[in-house]
Amino acid sequence: CPSTPIITDCHDLLIPLILDGKKPNQRRLNIEKISHSKSDAVIYVSDELERLARAEYKYKGPSLTLPCLNAHEFVPRATARNTHKLSQDDGHIHVVYQGSIVGAGANFHSKYMVDIFKKLVDNEIHVYCYAKTRNNLSIYKKLNRKYFHMVEPVDPVTLSRELRKYDYAINIFNEDLEESVLLKGAFANKFSDAICAGLPVICD
Repeated sequence: CPSTPIITDCHDLLIPLILDGKKPNQRRLNIEKISHSKSDAVIYVSDELERLARAEYKYKGPSLTLPCLNAHEFVPRATARNTHKLSQDDGHIHVVYQGSIVGAGANFHSKYMVDIFKKLVDNEIHVYCYAKTRNNLSIYKKLNRKYFHMVEPVDPVTLSRELRKYDYAINIFNEDLEESVLLKGAFANKFSDAICAGLPVICD
């Protein structure tokens, strides 16, 4: 319907990748441009993303900054936070990573996690990875299978319950934090998921 307002919910921008010297997918970049040129309003997850978008796409319409926060029903009750931890069974440290990862041929991608995971498992820390994609991830199979565990993705409510059995969540990127434009405007969903589950979050 021509009279129906169009609102874009912008969780990520590709512009920071270009500013970081990388080449984003051209089709996705075109969609990003169109969504800003045709929208009546835009929702961003941070003020920095809004600043970048307005500067690059000359967007002058209304906007709202709304960080990635979890719905009330995903937050466990106080009694549920005392979930049995895996570490209570074996005395080891168990950490969880949930979100996108990339595999071979993408060593400089912010979500190339092989080297980071290897440092953890080489120190006998269990890593549980809830990856949203299973494409081109064979390189992760070379990690010590005793300590590295690939877990099937689950729905948000189930995820909130499952996260509680780990000791820590990791919110780490394969990026130089001082130089990365991408991370200066990012607000990772995994961060608020972990906080809602009552987990300490390890950030870089």
